[in-house]
Amino acid sequence: MANRAALQLWAGLIGLLGGYGLAALVVMTRWSWQLLRTFRPKIPWKSAARWFLATCLTVVMVALISVGIPAGTVNGHPVHPFSHQITGLTLAGIVVVIPGLIGFLALRSLARIDSQWKEEPQCQLLLAVWLRRTLRRLLGTFGVLLTLYVVTTASRRQLILTFYPRAVYPQDYALLQGLLFAAVLALFHVSATMAINWRCKRLLDGYAPIPSPRADDISTPLRRRQDLAVFLGADSSWQQTFQNGVFVLAPLLTALIGTALPK
Repeated sequence: MANRAALQLWAGLIGLLGGYGLAALVVMTRWSWQLLRTFRPKIPWKSAARWFLATCLTVVMVALISVGIPAGTVNGHPVHPFSHQITGLTLAGIVVVIPGLIGFLALRSLARIDSQWKEEPQCQLLLAVWLRRTLRRLLGTFGVLLTLYVVTTASRRQLILTFYPRAVYPQDYALLQGLLFAAVLALFHVSATMAINWRCKRLLDGYAPIPSPRADDISTPLRRRQDLAVFLGADSSWQQTFQNGVFVLAPLLTALIGTALPK
């Protein structure tokens, strides 16, 4: 009975993860396509090559590291129930994350390339706001995907321990996989966020420069700069944004630290 309940729970989570992954693939592909169409006159081929290379290397490295993390073992031998299904889901997951990772890199390039910021001032401000909104959307979508993955991995651990009472599957192995994906997501998010913040700083210096301390009235230009910074979203740190988007990160860190501390 316990085996059946554990299997049903894991199968349900796999179905939920697969359904959400399909929806995430659609929306992240659409957002990334919108970003690619924003480039004027067209995407630099060198940038496109770098995005493709960086994404492929990241996916390959994460896959190799993830395979190296031990799973459940019985008498020292690994157990892999439903290994073919898991392999298929892993390949599908790689397809799902590629458009989102390319979206992060496209955001970074759009923010950094000066030739993309030759429009009127109002259009530049609206573009900066749109880039930050798209960044939050990508992060939020990845955050839910990461949460579902961590929960599904924990359910698979429970499934193995239920089917194989003598199996050994430490909890920190499952947590390490979640932290691995969170670290990669943080790397891409920080790269895009720093580029957008740099662009917003350029816009602030151009349209609301810091007044001289010797000026008779510095309150008005400072308030103007602060209001513009709030409009551009430049007053929030990447740590706060990332934590809000990936809300499973804090529980992951807490659980991993708890397993590392002596009892």
